[in-house]
Amino acid sequence: MKKLKLILVILICNFSFVIWNSSLFAKGAGSSSGITLLQPVSAKAVGLAEACSAISGEVLTLHYNPSGLATLKGQEISLMYQRGLDEDSFASILYSKQFPFATLGASVLYYNTGKVELYDLSWEKISKVGQRDIIITVGAAREISKFSLGLNFKVISSQIFGERAAAFAMDFGSQYKGLIKNFNIGLSLQNFGTKLEYLSKGESLPLTIRFGTRYKKNFTNHAFLCSIDFPYYINDEEILFLFGVEYTYKKLLSFRGGYRLNLMNLRDSSREDEPINCGIGITWKNYSLDYAIGITKNLDLPHRLSIGAKF
Repeated sequence: MKKLKLILVILICNFSFVIWNSSLFAKGAGSSSGITLLQPVSAKAVGLAEACSAISGEVLTLHYNPSGLATLKGQEISLMYQRGLDEDSFASILYSKQFPFATLGASVLYYNTGKVELYDLSWEKISKVGQRDIIITVGAAREISKFSLGLNFKVISSQIFGERAAAFAMDFGSQYKGLIKNFNIGLSLQNFGTKLEYLSKGESLPLTIRFGTRYKKNFTNHAFLCSIDFPYYINDEEILFLFGVEYTYKKLLSFRGGYRLNLMNLRDSSREDEPINCGIGITWKNYSLDYAIGITKNLDLPHRLSIGAKF
């Protein structure tokens, strides 16, 4: 027990140091690169407005708080593909497996804007890939009494108009589930690492601290989940309020809704392109199909579809 308390104290001190130290170097809104790191990786997460830092036992938590993998049973895989209004596309694949010593996870994210037509100095039309990102993540999590601890390693490869850059990053996460029955608390530090360097100019990754809570109650034929997150984007000096709810009937059909609010600037919600989210999920045996849409300010409806399997 003393060893467990010591681990908790060290984690809290480390997080406090990072928060204090990072605030000294915050550069203001729009200062981060590697925005692909902030893309949602599943339709289920989108339906919950990405309030996922305290959710546990699911592979999608690798992207929000790696410690959530610690309670995952068996194996799980999730895939999502999203096509934009232009030629841009985003795809994700996540996989996790439980071992006796820890639960391990991995993911690959891919983003491509497609080719963009430009004019060179002689006014000849040329075609180049606007942006192409590949992000590979490997992580591990372990449950220790009422705590879960997790760690991710990331490799980011990016290309913008032919200029290449690479970076390395880490995520740290923890969850505690002993305060109130069915209640989780989650805390994670994301994208702590090197800079993406294009043409000898370094661009910071979107360093993020997420704190959240989750309450889940299971009944005979029904289940209810409520989740709240407060992600702090350090370089951009933004704090969001994310709220998600889910109702599940007979472990078969799920309905989800989410809301996003920028707490730093209530008049200019620069990061909430989709302030309202809603979704639906169908689970059959070990397979799942999730769908979500985001309602934007100009009333566009971005669609996301993901499939998953547990075995």
